[in-house]
Amino acid sequence: MKLKKDKNVELEAIINQDNEAADSSEKKAEKFKKEKKSGKVGATRGERLRQLKYGSLSVVFTVVVIAAIVLCNVLVSFAAEKFPALSFDTSANQYYELSDESIEFLESLDDYSIKVIFIGSKSTLMADDYYSKITTLAEKYEQYTPDLTVSYVDIDKNPGFAADYDDAELTTGDALVICGDRYRQLTSGDFLYSSEEDQEAAANSDGTEEVEYSLNAEYALTTAIMVVTASDNPQATVVTGHGEKELPKLTKLLENNGFTVSSQSIIKEFADDCNLLIIAAPTKDYSESELKKLDDFMYNDGEYGKNIFYIADYSQPVLPNLEAFLYDWGIILEEGVVYESDDSLAYANMPYLNRLSFIDADLTLSSALAEVTAYGYYGRPAKIADVLDVSMTNEITLQHTETSKVGRSTEDGFEKGDGEAYPYVAMARTTLEKTSTDYTAMQSSLIFANSIGFFEDELFEKAYSANPDVTMAVVDEVLGRGNNLLIPVKSLSAATLGITYETANVIGAIAAIVIPVLLLVACLFVYIRRRFL
Repeated sequence: MKLKKDKNVELEAIINQDNEAADSSEKKAEKFKKEKKSGKVGATRGERLRQLKYGSLSVVFTVVVIAAIVLCNVLVSFAAEKFPALSFDTSANQYYELSDESIEFLESLDDYSIKVIFIGSKSTLMADDYYSKITTLAEKYEQYTPDLTVSYVDIDKNPGFAADYDDAELTTGDALVICGDRYRQLTSGDFLYSSEEDQEAAANSDGTEEVEYSLNAEYALTTAIMVVTASDNPQATVVTGHGEKELPKLTKLLENNGFTVSSQSIIKEFADDCNLLIIAAPTKDYSESELKKLDDFMYNDGEYGKNIFYIADYSQPVLPNLEAFLYDWGIILEEGVVYESDDSLAYANMPYLNRLSFIDADLTLSSALAEVTAYGYYGRPAKIADVLDVSMTNEITLQHTETSKVGRSTEDGFEKGDGEAYPYVAMARTTLEKTSTDYTAMQSSLIFANSIGFFEDELFEKAYSANPDVTMAVVDEVLGRGNNLLIPVKSLSAATLGITYETANVIGAIAAIVIPVLLLVACLFVYIRRRFL
């Protein structure tokens, strides 16, 4: 009985021992799982190989994606800079694309260092809807000329810069195109223009209508670069000594177009390198010897190649000798003031301020001038002579309307006349052409304008006035330095994408920063997820 009892006790002990062992094994297994999960124990060899495989692939994948993003950005930037044709202008009127004429010219400027400097901070100019287009287009020039740079100067913070160009009277929005010692100033009137009709409509709308502008920036920038890089250095001399008028605005225009302008009395000898004499409405007649100096200047020892710019004015007295000289060059002068007899064509109820018509179809002008008007102001009546030297040709550039008549200026204002209407000449050029012994064409020219006001009145500087452009086109033509660029203007009134400067910055930040960061986060997530598979 005792033996049976002992066996039962022994059996119960064995069973308890097995239960304790089982419990201990379960606890150890559970503890192992927890420690493994927490990383306190090492993985098995198979698990380590699996982790290494997937972890390495995640690292490689992450590095490849980041490298691809960086490389893509670098390649796109490089391609846009070195291969402009690969970039795209999505604006409605291709505001940021250059014409083939400009590109061809720019690519020929290998030996010139050119600076285009805008007055004002870049952020200020780019915040303006108009100037954001102008400056972006200007920066496009850098892609086609190795040594052309576009920069910005805030003259409020850097007054010393403006001091170096005192004669330019720089204001925010202007630009200087500089090459060596030459520079040309461009203003908003050069970059943008609007027709006279648009100006009047806006003025009469009591602020309900805005002036509609067109973009002429490419023509302005390209021609300015042409001027400052021109191989010639034309010299103009303003003749004095006979009560001539002063010409500050015309002088500035010539200087901005690469001319060196000086003045001297008719009694002195003209410099050999003088290309252009300017005679501005003298009030005293020339003597026979002085007129011979003009003839000798134009003859130039048989070489010709000289030019005279004669500007008449209603205030001049009768000058028989000078008028005879002009007649020999095909210009007939009369007395009085040309006015518009048709009230519907008179400008702002001022009949002596006349709209002029373009006549010279051979003259190369910016296509912008198709919608811009030239104006005559107190013009003196002039006609073309019927009989000219057989070696002379005469081209009318600007002409008054067929309803123009002659009145006169009085102490009380202006008095209309009752004579017949006639399309009087406002600007013309007469060319005397000879052939040398080796059959080379040689020529000298006389440019005629019938009004000092055409150059010196405030209209000369208005954005909707063609007077400065026509003046330089004629001068460049007779000097043989005119350009043949037919650069189209771009309307700013057409529908656009409607993206502002601030919106463009946001889009750029998203493309350059946000998207790469999101990709990087995604790669890290994949890496961490696979790290613990």
